[in-house]
Amino acid sequence: MKKYAFFLPQFYEIEENNKWWGKGFTEWTNIKKAQRFYKEQVLQKPLNDNYYNLLDKDTMRWQTKVMHDYSIDGLIYYHYYFGNSKMIMEKPAENLLKWRDIDQSFFFCWANHSFTKGWPKKEILVKQEYGDRDEWEKHFNYMLQFFKDPRYLKENNKPLFMLFKSDFEQKNRMMAYFDSRCKEEGFKNLIMEMGGLIVLKKWKMKKRLFRGMCLYVSQHLKHMHINMLRTRSDILIY
Repeated sequence: MKKYAFFLPQFYEIEENNKWWGKGFTEWTNIKKAQRFYKEQVLQKPLNDNYYNLLDKDTMRWQTKVMHDYSIDGLIYYHYYFGNSKMIMEKPAENLLKWRDIDQSFFFCWANHSFTKGWPKKEILVKQEYGDRDEWEKHFNYMLQFFKDPRYLKENNKPLFMLFKSDFEQKNRMMAYFDSRCKEEGFKNLIMEMGGLIVLKKWKMKKRLFRGMCLYVSQHLKHMHINMLRTRSDILIY
């Protein structure tokens, strides 16, 4: 069984977060201002106060070493592409592409949802758009440089690709287009995994398109018998 860890690329400063949340905001900002819910609670902080910056090459080397030390087979990078070539938090993956000496296996989970501020009343900061074939081609060409990297995870020359949300109107046509473009570029096809924001009773309908699915345990475990989880090779729990 392969083991993968999700990679959240928000541990460095970006222009958008400076605008939305204040200068210098990263995910560490929220961690540092956390408060106890009860007296005995131990607040979480990084080992040795290592509030790392993902743009630092030594940080990426260290994370890769940790990955290998704990027998993790690869990292799943959240990939924020909103349409019209708008991306955020793309620099860690782009740096990894340049830093060929870092032996880190990885693949993308397209976090295809609007970026929002506040719960439950959500202000949309960046809206997710899917566009048409011209837009799909721009998106594919961006991802292609990663697919061609030998460290990008593949099975039998089939790049792995996960969707965070699988319930958008253009899904079938867009994924068929990505799949055909993969074949044109010399891959057998694209292996698609389904992310956690799904309804389990729809799995049989979606299975024709997706090779497997990934579940948030807290969201979905109550809906499935534990013996079913033990015997399903197409379901990844995290």
